[in-house]
Amino acid sequence: MKKLLILMLAVTLCILCSTFAGIASAETGLKVNGWLGSKSAYSMRPTLGTIYPTKDMSTSKFTLMRGRIWLDLKATENVGVVWYNEIDFNFGDGAYNKRINDAAADRGEGGGLGADTTNLETKQLHMYFQLPSMSLKGVIGLQWITDDFDWVVLSNDTAGFTFTYGEETQVRLGAYRWWDQDAAVVNDDVDFYTLTVSRKFSHKTKFGIAGYWLNDRGR
Repeated sequence: MKKLLILMLAVTLCILCSTFAGIASAETGLKVNGWLGSKSAYSMRPTLGTIYPTKDMSTSKFTLMRGRIWLDLKATENVGVVWYNEIDFNFGDGAYNKRINDAAADRGEGGGLGADTTNLETKQLHMYFQLPSMSLKGVIGLQWITDDFDWVVLSNDTAGFTFTYGEETQVRLGAYRWWDQDAAVVNDDVDFYTLTVSRKFSHKTKFGIAGYWLNDRGR
């Protein structure tokens, strides 16, 4: 399977090199999108600190701030790179971990004094391409994946490959690595594969079949 993935990657890189060379007057540019929000609320969560909110509800109010930025760098008309990141924190959370021996802020912390250690989370980082003459599209890297049934099976960010072929009749193939060797107590070398074939008859009518395979070579 590793040899197949290496072969797929090599073919993709060759396609991308050909695409770069064959498009001299392509549209390029950087698209930026995102949002920044904040909320204040009362909470019973014990994770807000050593003084639990249950002891003094009148002072248990916390303020959360979260921001996400989507960067889409289009190298040519048909090739680009996406970086999607997030940063979030509670006002007053220590810039350094609450545990004495740790020097870095945890995920979602760092809004207090010395906040320059706040963690930046990478949600997605992938390269995408399309070959209009072949009706072929591809995404390689850390990306958002979901099933065809409104998240019944899964929906999450993961690293892997997604290839889509066709327009009205469409075939989508995905291969993703969920866990590597010895990365979990029970699961070991876990890959996830998807295959979807669908036909679009109108704007409101679509018929298809989808298959999902979880390959777990646990210990």
